[in-house]
Amino acid sequence: MGELMDTVGPYYGITFISDRQKGSVETFDNIMEGSDRRFCVRHLYENFKLKLEFKGQQLKIELWEASRSYTAADFELHIRKISELNVEAYKWLRKVPAELWSRLAFTERSKNEVVINNMCESWNAVILEARDKLIIYMLEWIRRHLMLRFQCKKEWMLSQQSLLCPEIQKSLNKVKQQARMCKVHYVGHEKYEVQCYGISEAVDLDKKSYSSRV
Repeated sequence: MGELMDTVGPYYGITFISDRQKGSVETFDNIMEGSDRRFCVRHLYENFKLKLEFKGQQLKIELWEASRSYTAADFELHIRKISELNVEAYKWLRKVPAELWSRLAFTERSKNEVVINNMCESWNAVILEARDKLIIYMLEWIRRHLMLRFQCKKEWMLSQQSLLCPEIQKSLNKVKQQARMCKVHYVGHEKYEVQCYGISEAVDLDKKSYSSRV
């Protein structure tokens, strides 16, 4: 990890997401001070379910809902439901700092809300064929695979007519539809109060902040 960070450069603004590998927290604290780190909630749930035998569909639902919560009120609602379902599960979960697994506590400098490391799992599946080769052959296989993938993606992107990626445009269109129900009140200095579905939120365009944290 030290070699990786020497290559990547300054840690500030980088987010690492991993499973709960023993020693990983200490490694991040010692080597990557200033970076954000998270636990993959899918791995967290596997620990929750298999090793500790905290099972049940409702427990699973509440754990995932707590991880996706943006506000303290939503987070505490789902945590309280977990305590009602299984007190020991609640105690175990409270020992895991929220900033490692819930959107509620993610730093705002990271504009990424991912709570699972599916990208890593996808990559591991792709390189399965190369993983048992000698190191040079393995690196050559990965280099060639990436070279072809980048070219394929480049050709696809050049064929697109929009300014934004289709998936991003789709997300924006969805938000635009939801925003039709909102009322905006300007309060000066690039600050606004936005009323949406009976809830008022504060928006500061200078600071790029939003009280709901979404």
